Amino acid sequence: MADTPDDITDGTTAGNPAAENPTSDNPTLEAPATAQAGTGTSAPERPERPDAGTRPRRRFAVRLAEKVYGVLGADGARESGLTALMFATVANFAVDAVLAVALAGTLFFAATTGESRGSVAAYLLVTIAPFAVLAPVIGPLLDRIRTGRRFAMSLTFAGRVVLATVLLQNFDSWLLYPAALGMLVLSKAFGVLKSSVTPRLAPEHLDLVRANARLTITGHIGGSGIFGGLAAAVAFLADPRAALWLLLIVALVGIYLCALIPDTAERSDEEVTADPFAPDAPTVPLHPADGHHPGHGHSMLQTWRDSLRVRFPNTSRTCMWGTALQRLGTGFMTIYIAFVAKSSSDLSATEQLTILGIVGAAGGAGTMLGNVIGSRVKFPRPQATVIVLGVISLAAVIAAAVWDGTWTAAGAT
Repeated sequence: MADTPDDITDGTTAGNPAAENPTSDNPTLEAPATAQAGTGTSAPERPERPDAGTRPRRRFAVRLAEKVYGVLGADGARESGLTALMFATVANFAVDAVLAVALAGTLFFAATTGESRGSVAAYLLVTIAPFAVLAPVIGPLLDRIRTGRRFAMSLTFAGRVVLATVLLQNFDSWLLYPAALGMLVLSKAFGVLKSSVTPRLAPEHLDLVRANARLTITGHIGGSGIFGGLAAAVAFLADPRAALWLLLIVALVGIYLCALIPDTAERSDEEVTADPFAPDAPTVPLHPADGHHPGHGHSMLQTWRDSLRVRFPNTSRTCMWGTALQRLGTGFMTIYIAFVAKSSSDLSATEQLTILGIVGAAGGAGTMLGNVIGSRVKFPRPQATVIVLGVISLAAVIAAAVWDGTWTAAGAT
């Protein structure tokens, strides 16, 4: 007689404890069965994943990045392309900060006081002095560029990649000084190109003063602050040469960031070359003292001589002399604080470098504060403002010279 379905079932389960009670030896099946039976027993907890504790930190980092990106793109800056220029500006500030940290560790703190003074003197003679001569020429030369500004900005970073490679291979030789000079020239070139593209990338309802202030503040915080501190940590944990690897990486990223700048930074079709001496010029030309009108047929030397004889308004002359005084005091105090820190025998090399870092941070904070105030406050009398600030700066320099000391010099800076 054929087995019925009941017989088949009984035959398959008989003598098989696992089949009779499938959950007895299989704990993975017990939780669902118990939950479905409604016995009230809770399911066993799942083992915690190793990365479960890092999830809140990741979410915080993502929210922070979104918040920062939202601030940078406020007021239509993302749509106009100003945000892309901000990132490239941060890279430029970062390269300058990392280079300053590397050179500070080499010129001032890698040798004795006498050797450091000789290195600084050579640096001033071979690097700073030629740069002071070339800096006024860089602007007029780059102002002639009508197309390819983004490519030119990328070239400034590409050149610094090459120079960083030279510095890595010749960090202890005389090639350090011309390579540092090239770094300064390319940084100045980027600044000139940035100034030329900023009006084209600024949103319509954001004036040029506030756009430049936003670029400067972002560059100081992201470039000088973050990357400068990172370079100082690398130099402290390893050596100043290791900071140049960070410079190399940032310069490579800067090439890519310049490529992200929109094509609106280039010359538009409606843009024409301004000629202040044209009959329909929108501005009033400032003629030289002898009444001679410089034309296109004159040589560059003659044009330069004519520019020296131009009668500027009193307001412009006051602002120019005030700016020159500020630059003079800043340059002097930058070198002076380094020598003061090095000559302090009671301070270690780390403490001396810390003082320089504090001075640099104070200078950056002052620059950011000036940009914030200048972009939000309207000064009815700019001449008086420039004169007052110039007198304060001069008094600070005199105080640093009279009351010799590290912190006095740091406060004056």
